Amino acid sequence: TRDVHDAEDICQEVMHVVIEKLRCRQLRNPNALDKFVRQVGKYQTVECYRRRKWLEYRGECDPVDPTPDCHGHASLREVRQLVRDIIHDLGNERDRQILHMFYVQEFDKNDICQRLNLDGMHFYRVLHRARNRFKVVWGERIG
Repeated sequence: TRDVHDAEDICQEVMHVVIEKLRCRQLRNPNALDKFVRQVGKYQTVECYRRRKWLEYRGECDPVDPTPDCHGHASLREVRQLVRDIIHDLGNERDRQILHMFYVQEFDKNDICQRLNLDGMHFYRVLHRARNRFKVVWGERIG
């Protein structure tokens, strides 16, 4: 995860599940404990994201922290808006399209290739160039 608090919560849940399974002697292969812990971690991470999405859907939590952190940095909402603004202001239409589809709309690579008439290898070149142009504009605005 990209959130320290979520990572700590997930670790706690993983430890809880693993300890309960061990206490109840439900681990089938003790030699595969590391694989079991890893798999429980994957399941708990997915569950964390599902729970967050459900709470956002029900309106019980804000998907984005609207306030800056204690160090005065921009909030996630402000950063997202800045990214959208920079993408919108890019001079190359294809750069705008590929960055928006890939990072904002989170389209699959194959969907983007089909929509922009790109093959797989050309997709990565176009994305790389678009990211580089984005970085230049980002550097000009942020410093």
